[in-house]
Amino acid sequence: MWLMVKQSVPNGLAETLRRAIETSGLPHRQVALKARMEASSLSRFMRGERGLTVDAADRIAEALGLRLSYTEATPPAPELRPAMEKRGKKRRKAKGK
Repeated sequence: MWLMVKQSVPNGLAETLRRAIETSGLPHRQVALKARMEASSLSRFMRGERGLTVDAADRIAEALGLRLSYTEATPPAPELRPAMEKRGKKRRKAKGK
């Protein structure tokens, strides 16, 4: 069984995509068509009324001739930080023995 998780695009990436769309010189309707999405959805994204999934952001980038790059440098989600901190403390104690 497959579990599909729709992950949202971070604000910085969303702003970068908005600028890329604006500077492309392409009509929004054409970008939406190339990105296989509804023009109204792209319009709402451009106005900041809705976000994008990573999949939609990837399709928009592809439509503009760009490529999204993912890195592992992003900090862990806030709900994971306490668990990681506890794990780090355990390791430090083990090294001190």
